[in-house]
Amino acid sequence: MRRSCVRALLGAALATALGSCTNVNRTIYFDESRMEEALGRLLAEVRGVPAPPLPQAVAEAAVDPGKVDLRAVQMETPAIFELRERMRDRFVLLVPLYDEARIGDGRKGEVELLRSEDLDANQLAGLEDLVGKENEDRVALIRAIIGANAYSEGQSGRIRTCMARTLRALARPGWRFQTPDERWRWE
Repeated sequence: MRRSCVRALLGAALATALGSCTNVNRTIYFDESRMEEALGRLLAEVRGVPAPPLPQAVAEAAVDPGKVDLRAVQMETPAIFELRERMRDRFVLLVPLYDEARIGDGRKGEVELLRSEDLDANQLAGLEDLVGKENEDRVALIRAIIGANAYSEGQSGRIRTCMARTLRALARPGWRFQTPDERWRWE
């Protein structure tokens, strides 16, 4: 009896130890080039434009597969699909605001209000609501990407940076965007 209890305890301890080993080994490699390529396809679809050119490292990987981890970034989940659709529907309302330089894409991938001094209180509230909803969906998109790809929450800053670079690449002439050094530029 005593031996069977000891064996059961040892078995449980061994299973726990092996289970922790598999959790440690679940670290997922994060490739910024692959993330930019995946975000480029997704955001180009939202904006109804061709995807930006592949980042150099991704293009080089086609020639030298050993140079970059070729694991595709998962972007086809129900949550990401729903967010993409909402962002696509909202983008039609954002285009005139980008064209008028009222809004721009910030260095962390968020929409920022740039000019509102000539709007009345109702117009300003509507603009702030629209920008707020877009930013909420962009944050939700980052969370959905993290979940779909088993990335750690610590990768959200890197995904935001990739999103900002992708948005700069997709900017139309005259649209404002913030550079990493926090200066506002336009295409």
